Amino acid sequence: MKKLYMKKIMTIGMAVLLAAGMTACGGAEGNDTSAATDSEVSSELKPADGADTSVVYEYRESQMEHDKEESVYVKADAYGTPTEITVTTTLKNPGENQKITDFTTLTDIKNKNGDEEYTLDGAGNLVWENHGEDIRYDGTADVDKELPVTVKVSYYLDDKEVVPEELAGATGRVRIRFDYTNNTGSETDEIIPFVAVSGLMLSQDVASDITVTNCKIRSMDDNYLIFGYAAPGVKDALDLDSIDSFQDDDKKEDADEEDDSDDKEAFPDYMEVSFDAKDFELDFTATMISNGLLTDMDTEKMSEKVDDLADGFKDLYNGTSELTNALQQLSTSGNDLVSGAEGLQGGLQSLNDALSQIPAEMLAQDPTLAQTVAAVAALAEGSGQLTEGIRAYTGGVTQVYNGSVQLKNGTYKLVESADDLKTLRDRIENLKTSDSSYENFGGIEDGKTGSVYFLVETAEIKPED
Repeated sequence: MKKLYMKKIMTIGMAVLLAAGMTACGGAEGNDTSAATDSEVSSELKPADGADTSVVYEYRESQMEHDKEESVYVKADAYGTPTEITVTTTLKNPGENQKITDFTTLTDIKNKNGDEEYTLDGAGNLVWENHGEDIRYDGTADVDKELPVTVKVSYYLDDKEVVPEELAGATGRVRIRFDYTNNTGSETDEIIPFVAVSGLMLSQDVASDITVTNCKIRSMDDNYLIFGYAAPGVKDALDLDSIDSFQDDDKKEDADEEDDSDDKEAFPDYMEVSFDAKDFELDFTATMISNGLLTDMDTEKMSEKVDDLADGFKDLYNGTSELTNALQQLSTSGNDLVSGAEGLQGGLQSLNDALSQIPAEMLAQDPTLAQTVAAVAALAEGSGQLTEGIRAYTGGVTQVYNGSVQLKNGTYKLVESADDLKTLRDRIENLKTSDSSYENFGGIEDGKTGSVYFLVETAEIKPED
């Protein structure tokens, strides 16, 4: 009873986390079609009036979003290796008196909610009787059928890896690690972004001094609920390390150093919990797996903003380039002007030196000559001031030009950053496109839509009675 209670609490909690925190994750929504609104017609079987004993069925419009929705329940050993896979499938009733058909690879099919039976058509599809309701059935999948995300659970006692049986009833420092592997890119090289939410409950009598990585702790009654999420494969699909703007400078300097960058924490592929254990036991761990993380992301608006930003950066770069070119021409002209002023100054100074040799008696006898000599002397002095002024002006222009070169280089980096943003945007859009491509586990008919989520439950670890 206690295990069932904890299982319900964990399942509900993780489902809420997926629905609220992980935008529109997969096919978890819309699976419950058992409750009718007040306006819906009752689906109970009703005998016809009179002597006719045949049964008529009143149609109730389906509330399902997809044609087929699957809930995959995986029983696994303590390591996370599947030992039994049961799939609950719900088929949307397409309409009154319409055929309800389905393709599936499952076996041991059993109707869960009604008395509808099925037959096989010539193509091997299931054709269900239509009693006005959605069809909900259970089936069994081969345990060797690959899950889109696999969970590997490892156990350590006092920093030594141990088999689960060695932990049963043990006392010491226990570490439990969940590693997640996204298997969807093995054939097509297109990774489908799945989110995995794992949780386990530890009795407060068993566990103390808990530390966690990529997960959180909550107290519930006399237990600790440890839960966390992972997005395996997403970091590899985004490949942020290949984009210059997102590379960690410390990581560039020391590639061998452990990567503690924020992007890794944003898309973790593992979670870990450590604690001091006394008479260790564990009822189970549960992991919910679903795609649909990017379903509601408005990539079109994001794309428009990135393009606008890139265009703005390019306009800025073009403007600074034109300014730099103009300042370069002005600086070159200023240098020529300085050379001319220096030549003028040198010529005037030479002339002034020559005129200064004229005897004073001659200048006294010829007032015009005296005025000319005085004028040349003034011009020689003024040319020096002019040269210094032009040189100062040209130096200022050169400083402004050098600053414009730096500004140009900076705006070019902005253009490169915008290109990096475009690359990231394209990868996110590719992820969004592939996100909706995984829509079934047990098979689906061509042209129909589906959704699926997974619940993996590991076996208990307890001392033998």
